[in-house]
Amino acid sequence: MKTIKARDGARRLEEARKTWGDSPAWKESARRTADWKAADWARMKAEMKALGERLAAASSGKPEDPEAQEAIKAYHDFIDRTFYSCPASMFLGLSDLWVQDERFASTWNGMRPGLADFLHEAVRVYVEELLLVEERY
Repeated sequence: MKTIKARDGARRLEEARKTWGDSPAWKESARRTADWKAADWARMKAEMKALGERLAAASSGKPEDPEAQEAIKAYHDFIDRTFYSCPASMFLGLSDLWVQDERFASTWNGMRPGLADFLHEAVRVYVEELLLVEERY
């Protein structure tokens, strides 16, 4: 089973590299993670798992609820801090993938049915609020 997962992971990595490999975000992520050791990857995966659980729990409410918005902000901050600078427009585009690409959707929906759609809407609400705040200044 581990060999199948490793092959699938390698195939997905190659697909991602072909799609985004020339982008500044990909290059920044590669630079940030270049020196990571196994413990760094394990720490990131644990944080990602905890964030996924938090997002799934928040989906019992509405996308605009404070719990959901705080979880979305935490996930956005995690991406921005860990992998690449992720402006609001990029985060919104990422959330589009969660509902448009079956692999992303099945990952989120495997945590909780309907989670991909919930997160997409919660990100939309979050980004709209960020943009409104920016307009005030």
